[in-house]
Amino acid sequence: MVRVQQGKLRVNVYRRSEIEIAKAKKHVGGSFDERYPSWWPKDKYPLNYFSVAERSVVPEYFVFWDRSPINGAIITLINPEWYDESEDLSYLGDKWQSGLIDYENQVYYDTTGRPVKWGAKSKGLELSKLPLLIPNHEYDKKTGNIRLLCQ
Repeated sequence: MVRVQQGKLRVNVYRRSEIEIAKAKKHVGGSFDERYPSWWPKDKYPLNYFSVAERSVVPEYFVFWDRSPINGAIITLINPEWYDESEDLSYLGDKWQSGLIDYENQVYYDTTGRPVKWGAKSKGLELSKLPLLIPNHEYDKKTGNIRLLCQ
């Protein structure tokens, strides 16, 4: 995973596995990936960095802001082989795959940025149902470069 500092937030670039790429391709173009909700908590993200209100999904990579839509808590990578053992992860169950997690609010996201599992702290919170916010970007397959598109 690569991080790029952009003001107060960081943009993370996560390279997906072959299985994750197949899953991402299945979701590309769905209504979920076209727009983020108009009621997105604007105070949580620097929306002036978006040229249009779109989610841009590149199958090979997942590009996302490193903060939770709930209260700006940090989102980090999680894997069954390495995670913060001091945290209560009982809500993930026995079989879970690599993904992204908001430890503070107990929300687990898959590698397409969709929330898929919730702990007691986040159950019933409307904002816990939001996907991770993806900055508008372009991916050049020839060079492998990702360019953030800012206003």
